[in-house]
Amino acid sequence: MFVSNRLNFTSIDELLDHAQGWDTDFNVLTPSKRNEQIFQLVSDDFMIVEVNFSCQVIQSGLAPLGYQSFAILADDCPGIKWKGQAVGQNALIIKPRTDQFDALSPAGFHVYILSIKASLLDDHFIQYGEQDLDVLLGREGGVVQLPYEHARSFRQWLKEFVQASCYSISTVLHLQNRVLALLNQCLFSDKLIHPPFMYSRRQQLARKSLDIFMQHPQGCSLALIRRELGISQRSLEYVFHDVYGLTPAKMMKRLLMNKVQHDLRNSGDHEAVADITGQYGFNHAGQFSKDYFQLFGERPHETLNIKKPG
Repeated sequence: MFVSNRLNFTSIDELLDHAQGWDTDFNVLTPSKRNEQIFQLVSDDFMIVEVNFSCQVIQSGLAPLGYQSFAILADDCPGIKWKGQAVGQNALIIKPRTDQFDALSPAGFHVYILSIKASLLDDHFIQYGEQDLDVLLGREGGVVQLPYEHARSFRQWLKEFVQASCYSISTVLHLQNRVLALLNQCLFSDKLIHPPFMYSRRQQLARKSLDIFMQHPQGCSLALIRRELGISQRSLEYVFHDVYGLTPAKMMKRLLMNKVQHDLRNSGDHEAVADITGQYGFNHAGQFSKDYFQLFGERPHETLNIKKPG
C-alpha cells in the first residue's frame, strides 16, 4: 500500500501539519514568499519527501520513528548548516534515528529526503557487518561526503522519481530495490569521507542562546542570555550576525512572532489576537500587524481563522 501527494502551502506551519511521520518545529527567520511545497510518497517500508522552502528557517525535531532517514540537497539549493557543519550538494545527511536534529536552512532550501524502515535497512546491510553499519549510521546522525558521481546519481534518481506522473505497485517495488542498491553504492564506497562535527565557539554560543531563550515560554531578556553565557553585548551581536545574519534583538523578536503564529493557529474559538500577542509583550497592535505581515505574508487575524486539520 502506498500514497503520494504534492501540496503547496502559504506558510511553513501549514506545511508541517501535512508532513507525515515527522515531529518537527520550524522557526521562520526571513520573510516568506508564501510558496512552500512538499511532495510525499509513503509506502509500508519507505517514504520519499521533496521539500522546498522560500524563507530561512531553523529546523529541529525528530525524523520518523522506526525509520532511517537520509537527505541530499537539490542542485539549486544553497548550502546549509547541519550540526554546525557546512553541507553542500555532494553531502549525504544521515538523520539520527532517535535523537533530536537541528539545522539552519537558507531561503531557497530544496531537499530530497529518503526514509527507509530501519529493520529493512539493517537486514539488507547485515552482509557488511552490523558494527560497520552502526558506526556509519550512528544514532547521533552525521554527514558523509559522497564522490561527485554517486551524489549526482542519487539526487537525479530521486528527482526523476518524484516528478513521475503515476506510481504502480511494480514501480514502488523497483524503487525499493533501487534505493537499497544506491545506498549500497554510496555508503560503502572506498572514496567515502566522514568529516568530523566541529562547532565553532560562536556556533556553540548561538545554540546555547536559543536554548536559554526557548526554555522560557514567553522568551527572556537579552541581558539574561548574556549573563548566562558570560559574554558582552558586543560579543553577542557578533555571534548572531555570524551564525544567523540577524541582530540578537531581531532574532528574538522573530522567534516570539513564530510562537504567536503557532498559538494563533492553535487557539480556541473565542480567543482574540490581542490576548495572544499580549502574552509575548506585543502591545502595539498596528506595528505588530505590520511586522507580522512582513514575516509571514498574512495578518494575525487571518492566521487566527486558519485552524489545524482535525
